[in-house]
Amino acid sequence: DSATLVARPSQPPSRTKQISQYIRRMFQEKDGGLWCGTTGGGVARWNGHSIRYFTTVEGLGGHWVPSTVQEAQGDLGFGTGGGVSRYNISTALRPGGNTFTTYTRKEGLASDQVRCMLLDRSGGFCSGTEKGVSRFNKKTFTDFPILAADLSKFPYYKYPRPINAMIQDKAGNIYIGTRYGWLCVFDGKRFKTCDNAELNSEHVRTLLQDRAGDVWASAVGQGLCS
Repeated sequence: DSATLVARPSQPPSRTKQISQYIRRMFQEKDGGLWCGTTGGGVARWNGHSIRYFTTVEGLGGHWVPSTVQEAQGDLGFGTGGGVSRYNISTALRPGGNTFTTYTRKEGLASDQVRCMLLDRSGGFCSGTEKGVSRFNKKTFTDFPILAADLSKFPYYKYPRPINAMIQDKAGNIYIGTRYGWLCVFDGKRFKTCDNAELNSEHVRTLLQDRAGDVWASAVGQGLCS
């Protein structure tokens, strides 16, 4: 379990050394700090002069960190192998500061393995997990009714609703990419699903909307689809 790995470096790296051998996610906060989510080493923040690590010792949910978002008021959210961890950046970066709040299945999250996150325009906080999408409204989680895969076609996978990527387009539609090649589009009321025959792939990895408004999906084995 990635959340139980003991991975904090005994000596933080210098300018010429790696932050971690495996970087899963890079994110720049509004104040300019650069965050690196790692596989097994928690999350590290580079302020231009020094590096500070955050792991389960400081209250982070897990050491596997593949996603990061920042809310309008400045709070950061991290998707980890142990749930969603949020904290107030204004106090957490002070010496000795530690204001992490972690949400897990106990609070209604679909799974503690959080692969991606999205802040939608209505203020909702969506988490894409190994077992589907959960939307958080500051108090409770609500699961999106994502189509489940027929696992007989995918005997090497364990769960029928693994989520890899989420974006919201300019019109407000939410696109959800899954490991099985499905691209789900939620318009606020109902879902439309593009199956892997349309995408010609069994695995949607990332999603992006370009300046022209077109939505692109990186499909494993098939390059880019639009």
